[in-house]
Amino acid sequence: PPQPVLDCDDTCMTAIMECLDEGCSVEALLKLDDKLATDEQTIADTVEQIKAANKMEPSDENAGTVAWLDNFLSRSGSLRGQ
Repeated sequence: PPQPVLDCDDTCMTAIMECLDEGCSVEALLKLDDKLATDEQTIADTVEQIKAANKMEPSDENAGTVAWLDNFLSRSGSLRGQ
């Protein structure tokens, strides 16, 4: 599958960190959280597609991609938990 297109890019991540460090409105934080949640679902769906494809034709590239995407999910989950 093609790499997922994410709504929450580097600018979004920076804005989330600034909200956590410096504070921001609840509305702004919820909007950023929504973008991140949407991306998490997109990534999770992509991981499942890659895992399914990897069962048919195993590849080191797919395994590396899944590891990277799982890391993203872990980091974004930690960020959202704050």
